[in-house]
Amino acid sequence: MRPEKRALIVPLLISVIANVGIVLAQNATVNVDACPGYNVTNVFNIRNGLKADLVLAGKACNAYGKDYERLLLTVTYETDNRIHIKIVDPSNSRYEVPESVFPRPKSWDGNRDSPNINFRYTKSPF
Repeated sequence: MRPEKRALIVPLLISVIANVGIVLAQNATVNVDACPGYNVTNVFNIRNGLKADLVLAGKACNAYGKDYERLLLTVTYETDNRIHIKIVDPSNSRYEVPESVFPRPKSWDGNRDSPNINFRYTKSPF
């Protein structure tokens, strides 16, 4: 993909995500500011990133549907300029787009100590 096209996609995705967030907030049935959020636990390094559990930090408020007690966070550095962040319910199966449809880089040979994109997080609240 040419750099100028890439430059257009990122703001578009951010705009779509922001607009979805606004619509969700408008449709919330409870005050989302009172929702507990999640805490990060059991963090461990994997070959090109990290995995961690996200544990509901209090009573579920179910503002946008069912709050899950536990989620699995996986962060994978795919290239120097690309990371894959995945948050899933580990106790239920789900559909994922096959790699034949959306290919992902197979390995990362970059410097893990200084990629161009860094994933940083706060343990509580996540």
